[in-house]
Amino acid sequence: MSEIERLRSYVQDQWVEGEGEGAELVDPATGEPMATASTKGIDRKAMLDYARRVGGANVRNLTFAQRGEILASLSGAIREQRDELLDLAVRNGGNTRSDAKFDVDGASGTLYFYSGLARSLGDVNHLVDGDPVPMGKETPLQGRHLWTARRGAAV
Repeated sequence: MSEIERLRSYVQDQWVEGEGEGAELVDPATGEPMATASTKGIDRKAMLDYARRVGGANVRNLTFAQRGEILASLSGAIREQRDELLDLAVRNGGNTRSDAKFDVDGASGTLYFYSGLARSLGDVNHLVDGDPVPMGKETPLQGRHLWTARRGAAV
């Protein structure tokens, strides 16, 4: 039997291996161990702080077109690793090869579609929504909706 792979997590711009034995991941068809993974010892609070402070700030500074380019490159990375991802889906998920193709190709196609939408929004990082609206009957002040990136991190 070959050595079991130890999976790592990408945390704060580096690959980190959790502590301890971790959970055993098995082939659903055979029950044979495929890998282990652990998140023990990984500071989740620091991860969230980093996502808010560094990751979020970096994304908010990008234009929609730049974000679209990133999505397109992710789509390309999936296409480049397609055969390996198909094999992994069959081994790890118990998928048929046809099901795996649907999932992997669907993921790549969806990212590419959204990349085109993002690029069509242009080299701005906010959108103006609608016409100005008077703020009152007797004031020259007007308001307008502005779409911007949200602060925070999705967990």
